[in-house]
Amino acid sequence: MRMKGRQLLWRKKIITFFLVLCVSGVLVTGICIEPEKVEASGLVLSIEPYRGLSKEVTVPVSVENPSGLVALTFKITPENSQGGPLRIAVQSITRGADLPVDAEVTSYIHPDKTYATVGIYLLSSNFTQNMNLVNITFSHDEAEGAGPFALELSDVTAYNKDGDPIASSTVSGYLDVKIMYGDLNRSETVTVADALLAMNAVVGNLSLTQALKDAANVSRSASVTTGGNVTIYDALLIAQRAADIISYFPVNSPVEASPPPPAPNVVNPQSLTISSPAAGSNTRTFTVGFPENVSGIVRLTVKEGGAEGTVKGQCDDLISNNNEINLTWNMANLNGDTLIINHLTQDQSEKSDSLIYTTNIPPSAGVYPVIGTSSTINIDDVDPTITLILQSGTFDTDELATENHANWFFDNGSTALGLGSITRVSDTRVTVALTGTASAGTLTIRPNASALTGSKNSNDLEIAVY
Repeated sequence: MRMKGRQLLWRKKIITFFLVLCVSGVLVTGICIEPEKVEASGLVLSIEPYRGLSKEVTVPVSVENPSGLVALTFKITPENSQGGPLRIAVQSITRGADLPVDAEVTSYIHPDKTYATVGIYLLSSNFTQNMNLVNITFSHDEAEGAGPFALELSDVTAYNKDGDPIASSTVSGYLDVKIMYGDLNRSETVTVADALLAMNAVVGNLSLTQALKDAANVSRSASVTTGGNVTIYDALLIAQRAADIISYFPVNSPVEASPPPPAPNVVNPQSLTISSPAAGSNTRTFTVGFPENVSGIVRLTVKEGGAEGTVKGQCDDLISNNNEINLTWNMANLNGDTLIINHLTQDQSEKSDSLIYTTNIPPSAGVYPVIGTSSTINIDDVDPTITLILQSGTFDTDELATENHANWFFDNGSTALGLGSITRVSDTRVTVALTGTASAGTLTIRPNASALTGSKNSNDLEIAVY
């Protein structure tokens, strides 16, 4: 007795070690040590296919030719056979009715219910006959059923009482809970027999389950879905379908889909050219080209600091059945900014990919110098002084060049003022001392390119005296 007890204790320790190693590996990490297989013993693990109408389905997992088997682990994974989303979930795993009394069953269902793993071992006996090991319950979330889904068996490990691995094979099943309307005897087709079943249900000779009532509700009767009975019209429609008088039931009649509205024409812009400003103007023209005629809104966005930077300005214009549009924008300086061109529908609900340009226009290559002032001159002012500020561009670093009268344009108009000294204060600021007593009128002043760092004259600045 003592020797037998020690053998049982040793066996229990071995099997416990097996479960800790294999079941925890499969259940927690999805990995288990895969031993070398011995010669096939013919052990076959299979999961029974199911086709029906229930929202919750239980299918058995069985074993064939299990002679000598004492420990087993496996994984069950439902997969959508059509490649779409998985609409079923593993809900529970229960012990099979045929298992020996000393069989221990452990199971793990992943938190998202997309797969489960099972471990089974016998404490003192061996599997000797084919049997149902466990029952797995699945549920689906489709009002009219779901499937077909493949039920895959994988990651199988099996051992005999001596600790030797047993070779095995699997037979995966499927789960199909789509409703076949009119099929009351579950023959996977609609026949006169189904019409007779429906008629017997109508007259009260047959009580249908709610699932079969759903299948018989081919007329889309609201009373059936709330527990009412099948109608004579349902029985007639099933008979007509069995005889090919009708091609479909009202409940699953094809819907004539309205043609989708034409997609907005949001062809990507292909090219962008930027004009240089004309003399005396800061207006630039942006010519946007398309590979074909398009309609919609063309938007130009200028951002400082790259495509994700701060928006400096934006302008829109409408294009209609044309492959080119010109956007005009009064902007003096685009040095190093990012220009983003979008083509949108007129309601701006859709747009094409952006056409992005990063400009790098130094003052010597196209930036138009802009000069302005906040100084004012009143009538009878004597020898007034004004301050001029460059809003774009810079004065020459050589003070003599900036302060030389020959490098400036000056027209006193009727103001009776003369051009006195010019003093460079900074790269963007000068003071101009005028001479005389101011009379009503307008004077004009402009630094030429020779007083600046670029190659262009600035704009003409007019100052009114009143």
